[in-house]
Amino acid sequence: LMIRRPPRSTHCISSAASDVYKRQQTVDLKDGNGVKALAKLHAAAEGIPELSEEIASLASSAIDTQQGQAAVQGRYWRELHVACPIDGQLIEGYVDLVYESDDGLVVIDYKTDQIEPEEIESKVDRYRLQGATYALALEETTHEKVSKVVFAFLSSHATAKCVSLPNLQAAIVDAKEVIRREAEAGSRP
Repeated sequence: LMIRRPPRSTHCISSAASDVYKRQQTVDLKDGNGVKALAKLHAAAEGIPELSEEIASLASSAIDTQQGQAAVQGRYWRELHVACPIDGQLIEGYVDLVYESDDGLVVIDYKTDQIEPEEIESKVDRYRLQGATYALALEETTHEKVSKVVFAFLSSHATAKCVSLPNLQAAIVDAKEVIRREAEAGSRP
C-alpha cells in the first residue's frame, strides 16, 4: 500500500486529531468532557497550538454521531489492540472503538480524510480490507461475531459522516485471501 502524505499543516491536524482519539480514555464519550484540553495538549505537541479548536472539533464530530452514542450505551473498548495468526501470518492492529450490540461487535474506525459526498464510496473501498481485517482479527480472538464495521469520516465543521462497510462477510473473505497470498509469497501483510 502506498500512503500519500498530505501537506504538513493538514497532516499535523490529522495527526493531532488521531492522537486525541487514541488517548480518549480521559474523555467522556457521552458528552465530550475533556476533549478540548486533550486537543490543546496534542496541538501543542504537533507545534500547531493555534489549531487546537479545529482539532477539538474533529474529535467532537465522532462523539456526536449516532454510532458514537450507541457505543457508550453498553460495553465498549477504545484503541483496542488485536493480534492473531491467520494462515501463519501475525495480523495485528489497533481498533479505534469496538462496542457490543444486540447483533454482535461493532467496529468504528475513525478517518481524518476530509471528504466530499461524491468521494464516500471510493474512500470506503480504499479502507475496505483494513476494516475487514479488523473484523477478522476480532472474530478470531474473541470468538464473537462482528456485525458491522463503520468508518467515521471526521469533520471540524459537522458531525462525522459514518458509513458502514457494505457486504462485510465478502470483505472478510477477500481479506483472508490477501493474507493467504501474502503468506504464500513469504511476505507479511
